[in-house]
Amino acid sequence: MDGRPVALSNESFDTIRKNDMLYVDKTGLLVDLCKDVLSGKTSVHIYTRPTRFGKTLNQSMIDRFFNVAYADDPDVFGGLEISGHREFEHLKNMFPVIRLNMSLLDPSDLDTAKRSLLDVTRDAYSKVRQQYGTGWMSAPILKLFDELMYGDASESSASFHMMRLSRILDTELTDAHGAKVNRPPIILMDEYDAFIQKRIHPEQYDSITGMIADFMEATFKTNTDFSLGVITGILMLSQTGIISGLNNPIIHTLFDQGSGKYFGYTEDEVKTLVSSFVPDRYDKGRVMREIRDMYDGYTFGGYELYNPRSVNMYISEGRFDQPPGEYWERSRRNVLLDDILFSADDRTQDDIANLLLYDGKSQPAVIVPSTVFKDILDGNPSPNRIYSILVMTGYLRATTTEPCNDQNTVMCDVSIPSKEMRHAYDSLLRRVRNRRSEGSGFFDAILDTDGEKATNEFNNHIQSWSVRDSWTHDMCKDRLVQYCLQYGYVAKTENPLGNGYIDVFVEGDPDQPLPNIYFEITTSDEAGTSDMDSILDICVRKFDERKYVDSDRDGVFVAVAWDRRFTKMRVLRYDDIRKRRPARFRVKRGRSKNRLTEGS
Repeated sequence: MDGRPVALSNESFDTIRKNDMLYVDKTGLLVDLCKDVLSGKTSVHIYTRPTRFGKTLNQSMIDRFFNVAYADDPDVFGGLEISGHREFEHLKNMFPVIRLNMSLLDPSDLDTAKRSLLDVTRDAYSKVRQQYGTGWMSAPILKLFDELMYGDASESSASFHMMRLSRILDTELTDAHGAKVNRPPIILMDEYDAFIQKRIHPEQYDSITGMIADFMEATFKTNTDFSLGVITGILMLSQTGIISGLNNPIIHTLFDQGSGKYFGYTEDEVKTLVSSFVPDRYDKGRVMREIRDMYDGYTFGGYELYNPRSVNMYISEGRFDQPPGEYWERSRRNVLLDDILFSADDRTQDDIANLLLYDGKSQPAVIVPSTVFKDILDGNPSPNRIYSILVMTGYLRATTTEPCNDQNTVMCDVSIPSKEMRHAYDSLLRRVRNRRSEGSGFFDAILDTDGEKATNEFNNHIQSWSVRDSWTHDMCKDRLVQYCLQYGYVAKTENPLGNGYIDVFVEGDPDQPLPNIYFEITTSDEAGTSDMDSILDICVRKFDERKYVDSDRDGVFVAVAWDRRFTKMRVLRYDDIRKRRPARFRVKRGRSKNRLTEGS
């Protein structure tokens, strides 16, 4: 078998099999799905796994098995596990298939999200038209396709068009021989959670997730014209309403034993790859040991697994006289994971650093698979929430330490899974240090009470943001908090102080030493003026009148004037604010009469 090409993650199942590429058999997943189809119940399966673990390839495999578009193509399942189940042969290439690529969704703001969700629907219609042609379409159906794909469809009609497409394929589609298919379609949705891994403004978070929840409900719940739904992603979005809007979905997290071996490579599968692909002139035992050391270490549903993409990359490059390379950082990097490490408290960061220092070291944790990035970035996240995200995204291995009676919380020991991931963590920690260094100019200016420099640093930073005409007070506050978190400073909002609540609070660290820093924001809309100095005067009065400054005389107080997308800052200490207090009049009482005397 020397010289056979190895399958990489960007190739379809059909391409892999037709080109005789080396493929690790995961068609046991089809066995499970076929049983559901034969049961007559309309099930929706959700599989969550880290990126690079074969979710999209498995979606392609499911499409190739069920899709009627391939009915006249050569059989590509010969010799695979599914071919031994003759009881499912009559299901092969008998269904219409709708494929939804949710990575097209852009959550920059609600309007953009609506438009891009319609693009997801257009893409699904385009694939149907490409696969099945137009010969079976009546004039009204062809007009509907044309209006959606090339016309000005309403942004609110994405859900309607998905239900309509399912009904059309169920009742109207004919096969290549002109016979009615008469089967409800199978709906495959890939990367359903890709949008939530991007930065969504908190004020629009509920609206955007609500819109997507409505789309999911229309596609998989109120839709009566589909046979099976298969959804893949990284995170379990149960707390967002996106999953709870479905009819009892079957959720397969990485703790699910039934689906554990369908994503990633087992030890025996990697041995087969090495035996089949590595030329005899190399020491195959040594190559296997090096692959194990570099890429092994994950556990899904009780199965010990290798990172399949990295194994494939190493084998495809064929440099077996060299140690295996590091491929994790070569593919897309999730920027929000960096933010998670910045938002972690010192103890959690120390614990993760300790995992790096000692091979095999583990840390007990309660893993919550339903954790999403918003749970981490909203405030001070618990260490368990941070570990949960790192486990679900593949940065940590989670070994169950207690029986898993449900998948809401799982008691685990977490550890760094492999040498490759140790290197990825080294890179991550370097980025942490670099970002803190980049942001030091802003905080150095604050500690030097240099309002002009702080203003310039922050204004330079926000020029990269996409904004509309103006900012609300809460939006300004959120941007300031995110800026602090980005550079490693834990920031809180609406922290009680004096006789009120300060907008943004950065807690000091006596070991650095770093004093407490307090930000008070006033927008031009609130002040009724665009004069930045007048707006700053209002902020300073708030520090004084609400007793903020008297509550922490050692703190640093930053007045923030915000007008559209520009700021001006004034940095003050207690003595600076005290000197700015206006003269007060007090009554001096004498024996003969009261006298008003000006005093300070």
